[in-house]
Amino acid sequence: MHVNPNNDAKELLNSKGIDYRQRGEELITHCIFSDCDADSRGNEAHLYINANTGQYFCHKCGEKGGIKSLREALGVSTESLPRQTFDQPSSPAKLATKYHKQLPLNIREWLKNDRLLLEEDIDDFELGYGVFYGKSWITIPVRDSSGTVQFMKLRQDPFVASGNAKYMSTGGEAAIFNAEVLKEKPDQLVICEGEFDCLVLRAFGIPAISSTAGARTFKDEWIGQLTSVRHLYICFDNDEAGEQGAKELIEKLSDALPSTSILQITLPDEVGEHGDITDYFKLPDTDPSDLFEKYAELRSGPKPIDVSTFEEITTKELTKVLDLTIKHDNENKLVSFLCMLSAYTEDSQLNVSFNAPSSTGKTYIPTQVAQYFPDADVRQFGGASPTAFFHDNASFDKERNCYIVDLERKILVFLEQPNPKLQENLRPVMSHGKKEISYKITDKNQKGSNRAKNIIIRGFAATIFCSAGMRLDEQEATRAILLSPETSIEKVREGVHMATLRSANKAEFLAEIEANPERQQLKDRVLAIKQEHVDDIVVPDPTNIERRFLSTVQSAKPRHQRDVSHLLSIIKCITLLNVWYRRDENGNVVSTQSDIDQGFDVWQKINKSQELNLPPYTYEFYKKYIVPIYVAKNSGRDQNSKSFGDDVGVSRKEIIHRHYELENRLPNDDILRRQILPMLEAAGLITQEKDPYDKRNKLIFPQLIEPEQYSGEHGGVANLEQPEA
Repeated sequence: MHVNPNNDAKELLNSKGIDYRQRGEELITHCIFSDCDADSRGNEAHLYINANTGQYFCHKCGEKGGIKSLREALGVSTESLPRQTFDQPSSPAKLATKYHKQLPLNIREWLKNDRLLLEEDIDDFELGYGVFYGKSWITIPVRDSSGTVQFMKLRQDPFVASGNAKYMSTGGEAAIFNAEVLKEKPDQLVICEGEFDCLVLRAFGIPAISSTAGARTFKDEWIGQLTSVRHLYICFDNDEAGEQGAKELIEKLSDALPSTSILQITLPDEVGEHGDITDYFKLPDTDPSDLFEKYAELRSGPKPIDVSTFEEITTKELTKVLDLTIKHDNENKLVSFLCMLSAYTEDSQLNVSFNAPSSTGKTYIPTQVAQYFPDADVRQFGGASPTAFFHDNASFDKERNCYIVDLERKILVFLEQPNPKLQENLRPVMSHGKKEISYKITDKNQKGSNRAKNIIIRGFAATIFCSAGMRLDEQEATRAILLSPETSIEKVREGVHMATLRSANKAEFLAEIEANPERQQLKDRVLAIKQEHVDDIVVPDPTNIERRFLSTVQSAKPRHQRDVSHLLSIIKCITLLNVWYRRDENGNVVSTQSDIDQGFDVWQKINKSQELNLPPYTYEFYKKYIVPIYVAKNSGRDQNSKSFGDDVGVSRKEIIHRHYELENRLPNDDILRRQILPMLEAAGLITQEKDPYDKRNKLIFPQLIEPEQYSGEHGGVANLEQPEA
């Protein structure tokens, strides 16, 4: 096929490596006549060129003309680009191989000696040689991420003098060069200005990519392929174009990847004006590590973390660090931390529900634990209706005509019980059923009329609910791990001590806390774990896990299907704490026996409340206030007998009186009557019968009396028998 790029607008743009998009007969690109598109973002462009006639008009600066003036603006004379005959019907891959076989020896030597490329890279990337547009060029095949050749980038023969452009292409849209390296999910990546720069860095074992359209082009859609990279280094040529291109790219990447470290490598002056990566490596005594340690400067995102400083950590050691601001509540703070850490897994997120009366610390624990996690990942709600939740956290997708609520790897903390409808909407998310769940909500338009909106919740979040209510819907109770803060005298006293220090001199108190090296290292560990972008964690020997789990239950219940998933998520999160020590030879993250044992240890301490489907506070209330009264009133009777016809029940008045004796305060009778007692009855721990001497009242009869005192190891509440208030 014969194409004359002088008269074909599309080929004319391709010959100059100008990126464009086509809409019908219009070619749309950035204005080439002025800098009017310098502030354009993404796909925004204002120069429209008719693909058939070459007529153009810039909708921003007003420049207009035809194919002749377009050629002149691009510096293309009538003779400069003669007709090019492309080989047909050969595929780009076959052409790449053909041109590689034509690579002259002097060009190969130039690539090795002048451009510092390795022999194997010249062959692996099939650098070649061919005639295009009447001239000889070095061919650089451009492949997509699957390795398929898309087109050829052309580099002028260095031994043939010419005043024309040094680089051109055989056509095709701007693409990522060396895109295949992204499949390996490198920890760090260099974005450089040219293809040869990429290959030089590759020769030194440094993963790198570049744009085939130069320093000023980096498409928005490419950024999605960089989300697994922890540290991005921008290294462009030592000239004005390179500096401006780096500035624009850093700004774009900073907005799109706030959790990624964006660093700029500024080459030393010794490389000279217009110097590049190759010139750097030609300098005497060049050390590749200096690029990252000496010449790189952080421009955006978190400071790079040296994970080699992290030693393996156990759950006991983790609990000790958390003890800095959360006294006692060992299981509560540990499970809260693991719950939030589970946000950084693919589909093993945990849900936690804190249920306890006010002033017991149910919101304090998760808010303190959340300080170890990046602010961008934690969303705390004092309350939210379904509509407000969707509006405040949604972005509009024009193509799908819907609002997207992205919960991928996010942590949701509800400091008060959320709207029941919202909690109902979140049930499928908490169950990890589908990655995207569609909803329809109604909203008011500008005229005040109702209109329907399409909402899609994407991804799974780690969720913590805090509520003063004791009565739980079974659907929420089985989806979450039930916890309650401790209420021991020791905890209260230490809480008073900490509150005094904080209130007396808040600035000094916080400064001392933040200066703690173990706290800072745990924050760094969390950030480093997030940057690992772990998708899945393998727990070996599932048969043994199943056997151990079933040995902890008296009889199988439907909720155990979710409980065993909670247990496995706990094990995976403990594994994630030491992810750098848990990768096998294939790169998979695999739990060790120690991780599994620690997971079972945590589960054993919170299992009782999960088994009964009760908040630990409610179970404590039963053991501490109801059972002792019943035992005292029926002393001498056989507590294991199934016949309770002659037993004396416990009245609410007696429970209130005992609570006052132990706590020096009255319990909320409404909560006792409407929440605590119905939950205990639903769990089968009590029955309620009418008082034969006063039909207006009911008597409570415990059905499960264990000989040992409840120690608080089954959900967080401790020290039940307090000798003093």
